[in-house]
Amino acid sequence: MACTVVLVSSQLITTLSALAYLRSCKINGADLRVLSLERLDQIHSAHAFEELLVSLAARDGHRCVFEELSALPQEPERLVCDYLLLPRVDHKQGRVLLQRCLPDVVIELGESIGVETKLYSFQARRLRHRSIHHLLESRPSLRLEHSYLVPMDRGVDQSRLKHFLECCLNFSSMVDSEPSTSQSKSKSITSFSNGDVLLCLPYLKVKKWHLRVEIFGRVKGIKCSPRFQDWQYFLTRVQRYVYSLKTNGTVAPRLFVQAHPKNHQNLELIEQKLIHGLRGVHDLKLEVLPCDTPLEIIASSLVSNFPSADMQIAGFGTNILSAAAFLGPQSHSVSLCDERSGGRIKRLWDFCFDVVFNRRELLRQRHVRKALNRLVKAMG
Repeated sequence: MACTVVLVSSQLITTLSALAYLRSCKINGADLRVLSLERLDQIHSAHAFEELLVSLAARDGHRCVFEELSALPQEPERLVCDYLLLPRVDHKQGRVLLQRCLPDVVIELGESIGVETKLYSFQARRLRHRSIHHLLESRPSLRLEHSYLVPMDRGVDQSRLKHFLECCLNFSSMVDSEPSTSQSKSKSITSFSNGDVLLCLPYLKVKKWHLRVEIFGRVKGIKCSPRFQDWQYFLTRVQRYVYSLKTNGTVAPRLFVQAHPKNHQNLELIEQKLIHGLRGVHDLKLEVLPCDTPLEIIASSLVSNFPSADMQIAGFGTNILSAAAFLGPQSHSVSLCDERSGGRIKRLWDFCFDVVFNRRELLRQRHVRKALNRLVKAMG
C-alpha cells in the first residue's frame, strides 16, 4: 500500500526541496498532496508551476495533487497521513494544519531550500518551544523530526544535496522545454547582459501611520507619507555593495533590482528611494524588475543563456541560497549584501549601532551568511 504524504509548501523552492528529501529517503510512489497556505493564483507560489512539479514528482512514482489548506476536512473528520512535511512546525498556519491532520510522523524541513530554523528574539524562541512542547504533549504517539538540508551544527549531507541539485536541474530543463514558461522566462532576461548585477530585496514593511487606533471596527489615526521600515539599514548596505564594486573596478553597467513579491505595489516607491540613495554613483543605471518572475527562474535562465557570463547576485535573505542552487557551478557569484566600509573604529561603531537598533536584521544576516557559506562549500 502506498504511503500518504502531505506537503505544506507555498513556494517553488520549498516544494523542490521536499521532493529531494523524499528521494533521499527512498520514498517512492507516494500519494502526495501539496497544500498551499496562500491563494493558488499567486505568481510566486508552487501552484504556478503545478504541471511541471506534478511531472517532476511522477518521475519518482508520486501521484501528486495541489490543494488549498481550506480543502482539508475539519474536526472530527481529520486527514490521516503517514508523513507531514512542512517548513516550520510552530508557524501559525502549521498549527492550523496539525489540527486537521493525523500524521504518524511530522518532519520540519526548514525554510527556503531547507535552512535550519532560526528565530531572532527570546519571545519568539520561547513561543516556538512552547508550541512544540504542547504538540508532543497532546499527541504522545507522534514522532517529530527536524531534517534540514543546511543545518547549522553539522555539515551538509552530500547525498541529499545531490538529489536537491538534480531536482533543480531537472526542473530547469522542464522549464526550457515548456513553451509558455520559456516565453515568460526569456522575457524576464531579455535586458540582461554580461557583467550586470541582480539585487534581491527582502520584504519591506510599509509604514503608513504615525498613530493608529481601531474604534468599533474602524481605523482612525494620523497618516504619514508611505515609507519603509528599517529602510536606512538596507540602503546603507546597498550603498556599500555598489561602492565596493566601483572600487574594485567591476561596476556593472546596470543594477537590476528584484523586490519581494509582497512589495509588488511598492515598486515605484522602491525605485524612487534607490535613485535618491544611489545618486552619488554617476555611471550606474538602475532598473527595478516587475515581480512577475521568481528568482529561481531568473537564475535558471541566466545559466542557460549566459553559461560563461560574469554575473553577480546579491541579497539579504535565504532566497539567495535558492539562487546559488540554480546557478550550480556559478554559485560563487552569489553573495550577501553586507559589505563593510571604513576603518576599525567606524566598523565597531556600525556594529554597536546595529546591535542596539537593528538587532533582528543583524542576527538574520549572520544566519544567512553562515548558511550560504556552508552551501557553497558543500557544492564546491
